[in-house]
Amino acid sequence: MESKICAVCKQRNNPAFTHCWKCKTEIKTVTVPVERLNIKRDSPLNEALGALMNASLVPIALLNILGGLAGGIWLLVLGEWRAVLAGFIVCFMFPWLYTFLGMIPITIFAMPAFRLNEKKDKNLALTLLFLNSFTTHVFGLLWGGIIIFYSIAYSTESKHFILPYFMFGWSVAIGPFQFMLSKELPNSMGSSAALYLYQLSYLIMAVFFFLGVLGFAPVLIFLMTVGLNVCLISAIADTYPFLKKGDTIQH
Repeated sequence: MESKICAVCKQRNNPAFTHCWKCKTEIKTVTVPVERLNIKRDSPLNEALGALMNASLVPIALLNILGGLAGGIWLLVLGEWRAVLAGFIVCFMFPWLYTFLGMIPITIFAMPAFRLNEKKDKNLALTLLFLNSFTTHVFGLLWGGIIIFYSIAYSTESKHFILPYFMFGWSVAIGPFQFMLSKELPNSMGSSAALYLYQLSYLIMAVFFFLGVLGFAPVLIFLMTVGLNVCLISAIADTYPFLKKGDTIQH
């Protein structure tokens, strides 16, 4: 992660600044090691999340490559063309719906957060940014939950094995987010993290269904979502020069 560190006061600054916003000293660009970001990499929680991520990489890659295609063909062979057609329609419409829904937390939380930052209220601004990010992720997670619900409903009605519904549902639930991410700037950390959260959550719901413990999935997904947003907001707090009362920026 690249940022500018003041040699005098050790303050981390925005990479665009040529002078420290705190002490006005000229600064140079340095690379900040991960260890400097106050991340306890050896904590039990991080180890558990790391193990979960490693275990999910292969299934997610296979589902991204073959899930939707194989599931769609399987459903067509079973005569479930209505489910496939409905999936294509909602998959096409969802990006516009998600963009509209995403404006709600931006209006309620993000815009006031930026105004508070201008007024140099760091803690409240970060709290509102957390709520903005968390609410946006909840919309995406609810979308995956809806696809899981309808996959179960279609399978129950048709009395067919549920696996092809889950496989095709992967493309319906995840495909719109992959499309939207492809339209963003490269290395968009927040959107990439959100996409992985949606993928892992869908996989967890499907696996928990087969294990007969689907009711526990929301608890695990909630904890993952809170953890992800805490990490994202911590990164923002560490790398973005939120102002304190009485400070000015010189750049």
